[in-house]
Amino acid sequence: QRQMCIRDRFSKGRPVVCFGAVPLVAERAMPVTLIYGSDPGMVVWINGREILRDPGPHLFEPNRAQLLTRLDAGTNWVLVKSGY
Repeated sequence: QRQMCIRDRFSKGRPVVCFGAVPLVAERAMPVTLIYGSDPGMVVWINGREILRDPGPHLFEPNRAQLLTRLDAGTNWVLVKSGY
């Protein structure tokens, strides 16, 4: 579990959008729970399929929400977009 304040780290008072990508490998297709928290809002894709659009803004609270989704067997690319 990691978190980073992109506003303090990158924005310097200007609008900023950050992307993060990670491969998740699953031995078989399976349900997973995505636990997230973001104050500016975020969009999440798995293997190019949008699974979450949280428009924000709202107060930051780690682990604020959960979303049940699925991973395919093999490598699953997770892409996250968040910004101010």
